[in-house]
Amino acid sequence: MTSTDTTSVVVTRAYAYALDPTPAQISMLRSHVGGSRFAYNAMLAL
Repeated sequence: MTSTDTTSVVVTRAYAYALDPTPAQISMLRSHVGGSRFAYNAMLAL
């Protein structure tokens, strides 16, 4: 190796978090997931 060689290191870490939503939050999550599925399918149809 010469002094002009560079080496880069990429570190990827994954974190898992336990969710414990309230019933109202579950309803909101389902609403958002449904909306995102609708938007995905609508764009896929185009």
